[in-house]
Amino acid sequence: MRAVGDERGLWDSLSVTAADGTALYTSTFDDPAAAGDFPDRDALPVTAAAAAARPVGATEVTDLTEEAGGTWRVPAGRWQIDLFGGTPLVDDTQGYSRSYVDLLDDEPVELFLDIVPGEYHRRFERYFGTVVPGFWDDEPFFASAEAHFKRLPWSPALDKALRAVDVEPGVAYAAAFDDLGRPGRIARGRYWRAVSNRFAQYFEKQARWYEKRGVALITNPLYDETSPAKRVPTTGDLHKVNQWAHVPGGDIITAEYVAGEQTMLPRNPVSVAHQMGRERALMEMFGNMGWQVTPGFVHATVGAQAARGVNLTVLHALWTDEKVVYFPPPFGPRAPWWWGMRPLAEWIGRVMEAGRGTSAARTALLQPQRAAEQFTGTARQGEVDGALADAAYALERAQVDFDLLHEGALTGDPDLLAHARVRSGRLDVGDARYDLVVLPPAPALDASGVRVLASFVRAGGTVVAVGPLPADDADGNDRSLSRALADLFGDAVPGSRTVGAGRAVRIADVSALGAAARDAGAAAAILDPPQDAIRVLRVTRGEDTAFLLNNESGAHVTTTAALPAAGAPELWDPATGDTTPAPVYRASRRGLHLPLTFEPYQTRIVVVRPGGRPRPHLTAAPLPVLTVARTGRALRATVEAAAPGTHRLTGTDGNHTYQGTVRVTDPLAPLPVTGDWTLTLEQDGAAPVTGPLGSWTATAPLFSGSGTYTTTVDVDRARLDGRRVLLDLGEVRDIAAVTVNGTGLPPLLWAPFVTDVTGLLVPGANRLAVKVANTLSNERNKPLPSGLLGPVTLRFRRRATVELTRV
Repeated sequence: MRAVGDERGLWDSLSVTAADGTALYTSTFDDPAAAGDFPDRDALPVTAAAAAARPVGATEVTDLTEEAGGTWRVPAGRWQIDLFGGTPLVDDTQGYSRSYVDLLDDEPVELFLDIVPGEYHRRFERYFGTVVPGFWDDEPFFASAEAHFKRLPWSPALDKALRAVDVEPGVAYAAAFDDLGRPGRIARGRYWRAVSNRFAQYFEKQARWYEKRGVALITNPLYDETSPAKRVPTTGDLHKVNQWAHVPGGDIITAEYVAGEQTMLPRNPVSVAHQMGRERALMEMFGNMGWQVTPGFVHATVGAQAARGVNLTVLHALWTDEKVVYFPPPFGPRAPWWWGMRPLAEWIGRVMEAGRGTSAARTALLQPQRAAEQFTGTARQGEVDGALADAAYALERAQVDFDLLHEGALTGDPDLLAHARVRSGRLDVGDARYDLVVLPPAPALDASGVRVLASFVRAGGTVVAVGPLPADDADGNDRSLSRALADLFGDAVPGSRTVGAGRAVRIADVSALGAAARDAGAAAAILDPPQDAIRVLRVTRGEDTAFLLNNESGAHVTTTAALPAAGAPELWDPATGDTTPAPVYRASRRGLHLPLTFEPYQTRIVVVRPGGRPRPHLTAAPLPVLTVARTGRALRATVEAAAPGTHRLTGTDGNHTYQGTVRVTDPLAPLPVTGDWTLTLEQDGAAPVTGPLGSWTATAPLFSGSGTYTTTVDVDRARLDGRRVLLDLGEVRDIAAVTVNGTGLPPLLWAPFVTDVTGLLVPGANRLAVKVANTLSNERNKPLPSGLLGPVTLRFRRRATVELTRV
């Protein structure tokens, strides 16, 4: 039996026995006195924290905290007296007991530092900064975490913190519990700001403690996957938390990311890393996501987060005892696809390295923190969070790289380290520099922040306001806010006006935000045709600029990207580590125009190096181009065709234009690999099974591991001569490795499962073997399709060399 909250159960009789069957308690409850067999639990001690009074039904509150130990004379009328008490952080409502350190108070924090990292330091001081590079603070929260304690946070240290943000304790607590109108909402916001400030001081203490000992702090706050207003009662203000980290971080666990869907999760630690000048932004990924996680899902997830600025991936987890895995999947030898882990790890490492450097994002999306604090826990909480996410996703779909800008950075919040300064027509926030600020819809805003934005615009910046402007000032100075917004934006919607050297723009909704950002010159790439699924990150290292582009969709994408850079572009392949000069691109005043194709969920890297004489390259080519070189007064290009046709090519050597035509007459018809395959599972007692391709769950539904499919395919000489040959496996669940006539090829970890078999096939009979591994889901009694599902096809390409003449 289990009772939750106010649930109750009624028994006619009750027997409790020990494991060996011995009766521990038996009763039929015939005697009312039997109820006394279960004494009431001792009440937890309560410390009086604050008090407040108000006329019944009124919203104006009188703080009585200073009257503690004294007498307060009640005025005439009916009054409501609220007494607020603090209680130990203990919860045993779920059948077990848990307690938690008061992270809002300096004393327990200092004791924690002494007991945990302090003990490590006493024992292993000589290894600090080398073997022990730092400490990871995993998912801390404060006492109001709704899933655990269901209380509002209180600490002896909170009284002073409340007064520091100009709110009396009794008023603050009353407003946090009840709807006390507009003044109450302001008081509620100050209450949560005070809580956040105290929580941030816990991280400050950690950071300073670790710095003195030569090690680093990694942050990973609880509920970082939620939005600013929703997370306030659990983790407070993540900017103030992460600003103290040497490696700001977070996690993507359970069901927090779905391939192909946009996410806000990395934005806070990444933004703080950029503004605080931190080299790394970390993301722990895949914990508790399930036994069914595949390298393909890892590929999609890591690429999507890298395009949002994550440059340090931590896989959760390599278990010491892989027979006891609490939060699957395990990234270790227990995983059936472990034999493909090395190329997966290398791909992750290359993608992470490409994202290191200085952020070149020119856009800041204002996070309306005052509104988040004031409206958390109310019916309008979703309004605050939804508007911020809608604006962020619109920027992503328009290939605009951006950071979150904490509202307090504009208003001089003393508990923030990085404050906004207008310098040389830009908005400097710590180490970050912005030319565009986007103001999402918000029910409240601080007028002093709007005045800083006005200075930014007058100096040459651009501010874009989405939707209706807020009417409520965060501190109740509504006329001041209204005047500041009117002076900056005017009345026209949509509308754009020159203010000093800059522009103030209003748009009706987020559908126009991408165009407004592009007009401001803030996009990291402009795609033709537009592609909503492409995400773009740009970073600089020295004089070089790296563009990391991710296809956050399961569709093939073809487009031309205009990159705001000048120089010679290179294509870096994170799957192989190969780097090559881009063979096709065009330079214009808008930057470099590169034709790019993306496989589903693919991440591509373009690095632009400035200066130097441009290499010979093509400027237009409808076919894949492999090489371009100058030979005398001509250019020679090697291209690859997948079908017959005639194609016109254009190129340049930096001074002259060249043109040529390539004709391909080879039909290049694909060859299906038909017939039966023999499947042998790597399972004790498994006998080979011969038949059409398909999932091995038809015969072994609960088998997790590897199996090998073999067959023979006849290929005539005419199909091989002068052609490149690709083996397309079709659908694979979940990774594959191909062997052709005894020669093994590197593993294929995600779709498309295609490998180059040129030179391995011979005229006549050829033996194909495909080793496939699934996940541990099947053996956990959740069978998923597994194996080589096909169809398997040989596809052919014809390479041709064409000479382009000067025109």
